[in-house]
Amino acid sequence: MTLVNPVAIPASATAARLRFSSYDHTECSSTGNCGWDHRSIFVSDDAGASWDLVWEPNSSALWLEQLADLSPYIGSSVLVAFEFDPVDNVNNQTVGWILDDVQIEIDELGGPSIYCTPKTNSVGCRPLMSYAGTGSISGPDDLVLTTTSLRNNVWGSYAWSTGVNNAPFNGGTLCLQIPAKRTTVISSGGGATTHLDCSGSYTWFFSHAYLQTNGAVPGQTIYCQYFGRDQGSGAPMTLSNAVAVPLLP
Repeated sequence: MTLVNPVAIPASATAARLRFSSYDHTECSSTGNCGWDHRSIFVSDDAGASWDLVWEPNSSALWLEQLADLSPYIGSSVLVAFEFDPVDNVNNQTVGWILDDVQIEIDELGGPSIYCTPKTNSVGCRPLMSYAGTGSISGPDDLVLTTTSLRNNVWGSYAWSTGVNNAPFNGGTLCLQIPAKRTTVISSGGGATTHLDCSGSYTWFFSHAYLQTNGAVPGQTIYCQYFGRDQGSGAPMTLSNAVAVPLLP
């Protein structure tokens, strides 16, 4: 599925991204693009003569908002192609890949949004990010990010940076670019330590003072994901999905 007409990304832009909602139920929904049922996004800046791979999933079976960075194409006219390739004719009775709300954003300063895919932890829960407030350096000082459905009484923190990612990492997905800044490591709390459940949570107030101290400026988008311990899993790390927060003046 390919755009009929190219979209021009102005040379004056400071950021560009593809934003879309994605749901997939395939032969490889639990592992991303394995040997079959590939879901891929390609971009061409030469009218379709050649294509660059810009996005592949890790896992889904949820409706999630996703992002692909198009900043390398600033100053070009681009075509975008969504490709679903089952590879063979075996186990093709699943729903497949569904897309909605596809947008190309240029210097978009909208509100926060959820993207990327959480890793199922050792007690069967998917840690999920949420947000309250707005990303602003001088407006309302009320941006709070929260992750719920964490394993109780484990230690973790947020990592955040100004670059988006979608790479396999410790049995899950790394949703932001490295290097990244880290918030304070604290316990997720929740129920008693004698019983493992998903009652833990983590919250961080991204205040004006905190953002400015860490070099954040208007016009940037920060990408934030929870990282924590999970000793009961083969790859002993908890990974949430992520929040993208465009920073307003």
